[in-house]
Amino acid sequence: MCFNMMDEDWERIIEHSIEGFPMQERDAILEIWNDWLLTSPTTPFYTNWEEFASLRDDPNTLYSETRIYIKKIRNKIRDMEIPQTNRQRFARALAAVASIFVVFFMAISRLFSKSE
Repeated sequence: MCFNMMDEDWERIIEHSIEGFPMQERDAILEIWNDWLLTSPTTPFYTNWEEFASLRDDPNTLYSETRIYIKKIRNKIRDMEIPQTNRQRFARALAAVASIFVVFFMAISRLFSKSE
């Protein structure tokens, strides 16, 4: 699914995702997003976004919440630009089910260890 540069619907989907971020990060990410749109990005958009956004992130910090939200936007753009194959969808669903079982078994294990 290749789309024309910043289709209106495409922009709205990303902006809607940004609106779901915490207030402190939302304004910063939205500013980066709008600045990026003004640069007339080229394909692949997800790598172009990551390169542009990384210039605004502090490379000396080991962890920043801004970096996490920048990566969330990158992943969303990548998912829209490069659709997943059926095998990838199946693997993601399988990983989600497996993580639920891990949490469930850990809870049961903890319950039994407390009863001893």
